[in-house]
Amino acid sequence: MKTSLFIVGMLALASSACAEAEAQMRFVNDSRRGFHSVARERGFGATHEFYWDALREGEHQFVRVLLRKSRTYLFVAACDTRCDGLNAELYDRDGVLIDRDAGPDEHPVIEFTPEATAEYRLRVSLADCDTDPCVWGVGVYRR
Repeated sequence: MKTSLFIVGMLALASSACAEAEAQMRFVNDSRRGFHSVARERGFGATHEFYWDALREGEHQFVRVLLRKSRTYLFVAACDTRCDGLNAELYDRDGVLIDRDAGPDEHPVIEFTPEATAEYRLRVSLADCDTDPCVWGVGVYRR
């Protein structure tokens, strides 16, 4: 009897984990489609792979991107429904902050035209997550 209850409990946990992973992938795919639509409306096209990962409250992560001189880029990010305060900051190769969107929402947007072709770093940070970890994604587009 105890063994049966244990197995049922483990199956329920596995099922819950699968449902969570499926919801996260749905978020990633829906975000990618939504970002592409917003970018197209503003005259931008996708130039980099869609980045996504998970963060815990208070953590940050860097995404490195090669940007071409005199081309305008659009960074659009989002977090899943369990978080608030996803922030984005763009840094040049010397670590100098170029631009940021650190508003109270979970959809930061940065538009930037580099003066030099170089690798830049987008710092994505999470201020609040209801259930750690939260999934985030960012699309990079060029006009």
